[in-house]
Amino acid sequence: MSDVPQILLNHRLRSLRLPTVLREYGKLAKQAAAEGLDHVQFLVRRIELEMIDRERRMIERPLSGHCFAMPCRVTDETLSN
Repeated sequence: MSDVPQILLNHRLRSLRLPTVLREYGKLAKQAAAEGLDHVQFLVRRIELEMIDRERRMIERPLSGHCFAMPCRVTDETLSN
């Protein structure tokens, strides 16, 4: 059997920036086949895991590297310039 579909899928998932799908689709596909799930049920599970992982990473992402502007005051002098 050709590895072309697998290679193409891996490339597309990287291009779409779907790391959780890329990492987990093989395991989940085997599990879905064993449970007799159809392709829609498989995709629902797959996308749910991607969303959970993205939400987790968003929460864990540190704010320390972000630059926030200092609050400024609008004064008469600022408006006259």
